[in-house]
Amino acid sequence: MMAKLQANEGLHEIIAKKGFVSANDPACGSGAMIIALADEMYQQYVNYQQQLHVTVTDLDPHCV
Repeated sequence: MMAKLQANEGLHEIIAKKGFVSANDPACGSGAMIIALADEMYQQYVNYQQQLHVTVTDLDPHCV
């Protein structure tokens, strides 16, 4: 659900303007949110491999 909120109708407009969309997850853990975002982009026929830039961090090295 959160990924659907991030990848709303404005996603295609941002990609058309910038060529890519960026996401930041400051508590990434196993990366489930970013994976869900990439999946949602795939569902919207967006090439997440070329049009998604991700920055992730986590305080716990065991989670990353």
